Amino acid sequence: MDADRINRDIGRRLKMRRRLLDLSQKEVAQRCGLKLQQIHKYEAGLNTISAAKLVMLAQALEVSASYFFDGLEAGFPLNGGADSRLAKLSSESCFSRDAA
Repeated sequence: MDADRINRDIGRRLKMRRRLLDLSQKEVAQRCGLKLQQIHKYEAGLNTISAAKLVMLAQALEVSASYFFDGLEAGFPLNGGADSRLAKLSSESCFSRDAA
């Protein structure tokens, strides 16, 4: 899965949630302090949404930020490269619970 596909998938979720709440792009933009054109670009997957803006959008749409990522992990299989090393690190305890 590439970055463009991720942007499109997140954009689709943004649009779907906005419509579910019966909000216009302008209303979402106003809630987040963004321009209408930016919301349009996000929904079309033309622009990448920063983490900070994604959290703002999630709040405006009354969902957690994780809503935009649910199911995306399936597109990122561990391939024996850096991804599998990161998975191994996260599954091991790198820090002692007694330390502090």
